[in-house]
Amino acid sequence: MTLLKNLPYVFLVCCLLKPHTATAQSGPSVAYQLRAKDFDTSNSAQLLVTADIPENFGNVSIQFVAPPGFALDPVTLNFDPQPGKRITAVNVRRTPDVVGGEYSILAHATARPSGSGPPLAVDQLVTFTYTKRLEVKFYFLLGLAGFIAGYLLRIVTGVLKNITAPPPLLSTEGGQDGPITAFVKQHYYKVDFLVSLVLALVVLLYLMREGHPPDSAAAWYGALLTGIGLGFLTNNDLLARIKV
Repeated sequence: MTLLKNLPYVFLVCCLLKPHTATAQSGPSVAYQLRAKDFDTSNSAQLLVTADIPENFGNVSIQFVAPPGFALDPVTLNFDPQPGKRITAVNVRRTPDVVGGEYSILAHATARPSGSGPPLAVDQLVTFTYTKRLEVKFYFLLGLAGFIAGYLLRIVTGVLKNITAPPPLLSTEGGQDGPITAFVKQHYYKVDFLVSLVLALVVLLYLMREGHPPDSAAAWYGALLTGIGLGFLTNNDLLARIKV
C-alpha cells in the first residue's frame, strides 16, 4: 500500500532524471597521441591530433604550450568549420640539453557554435616520459673502456688469488707445438685480451635494442658498469651471453 501511495512521486522523479537527448548538443571531440619512443632514435616526435567536428559547430582552435626543453611546431591549430573527422600532425622537438623525466604538453581547445551560444573551452594534458639515452658511439666507447677495466681487474684478482703465475701449457708427448700454439704460448695475455675484446664487442652489439643502447645502459654509468661486468667474464662466459 505504501508503494502504491508513493507511485506518482516515483514516476515524477523518473521523469526528472530521464536524459533529454533531443535538446542536447554534441560538442567536438579532440584526441591526442604522442609516440615518445621516437625520441630514442631522433630529436623529434609526432603528436597526432584527431578532431571530430559536428555540424553545429564552426571554428575549432587548439593552442599548445610546450614543457621546458621541448618546442612544438605549429603552436596553434585552426580547423575550418567543416563537419567530419580530421587528423593533423604536430612536430615535437627536444633540445640537446633536456634531461630525462616526465613531461606534459598543455592543449587548450576552443570551439564556437555555428549559431548563438557561448564558446566551449577544454584543457587537456598530454603526458609522456622521456628517457635520455647515450649516443651509440659513446655506448661502445664506455662499454669497451669498462671491459678493459674489468679485464685488468680479473687478471689482478686471479694473480692475487693464486699468488704464483699460471703454469705454461705443456706440449703433447713426443710432439712439437705448431706455429699458432707456439705464438699463443709466447703471447698468451695479448691473445687472450684480443679474443675477449672481440667477444665483448659482439656482446655489446647483441645487447642493443632497436638501434640504441639497452635501458640498463641508457646513462653513462650504466654503460661503464656493463663493460666492467663483461671484463670479469671468461671467453666461454662471453660466448654464453650470445644467444642464437
